[in-house]
Amino acid sequence: MAESETPTAPDTLIGSSFVMANRAFRASGFILILFYILCLIPVGFLEAIVSALESGSAGAKFLSLIFVLAATSLVTGGIIIVTLNRLRHGIAREGRFVERCLHFFSGIFVVYLITAVGTAIGLVMLIIPGMFIYSVLMFAAPALVDRDLGPIAALEYSVALGRGQRFEVFMLLLVSVVLGIVIYLIAYAMGESSSLILILLSIAVFGGLQVYFTMLATAGYLYLAGPTGDDRTERAPPGAGPERL
Repeated sequence: MAESETPTAPDTLIGSSFVMANRAFRASGFILILFYILCLIPVGFLEAIVSALESGSAGAKFLSLIFVLAATSLVTGGIIIVTLNRLRHGIAREGRFVERCLHFFSGIFVVYLITAVGTAIGLVMLIIPGMFIYSVLMFAAPALVDRDLGPIAALEYSVALGRGQRFEVFMLLLVSVVLGIVIYLIAYAMGESSSLILILLSIAVFGGLQVYFTMLATAGYLYLAGPTGDDRTERAPPGAGPERL
């Protein structure tokens, strides 16, 4: 088995997370972007059908949101699996990749749904509280996949994991958001073009954002939990172990 690739420098949450995410993205980013696009294609067709049937009603918008959340949950599980393997062992192969993605799908979906509701409530309260709530819960999906936790236990683990480093975790999210907004605006401008090449490129950029920021959250999780995931188990909530709760 190859030696763990988790870097020891720079020894800060933000620095180490970006170093690890960059390494994972260079190695596996392209194939994961393709995976993202392939998972979103059926969603596009479903959204088109629902919109045609419901004519842009509130129900159609809600169903579209659920479709996107479901596809994102499936993709996120795959990205986390590959990132953990890449950073821990220097490999990206997973013999039961599809099976494991489906195994974690429902848990990640619940995590994302709860996180989205909490963040939305916080955003109504002048944005910063929403970002803080998201920063507290951002390690739940990596913890769920890595430790095979249930969604509630994963959310509790994420809350416990960042305890004592709230400011650093919040700053990691803030830097990510600022970079993401800049890249998003560029991709959005390309998507508005009539050029097919630019439209396809914008889709790839959106996929790259999803892949990279999931890798970044996974890298932050690894930094806080330790390279093996066992170094800071005292942060875990009571009863949270490797088995699904």
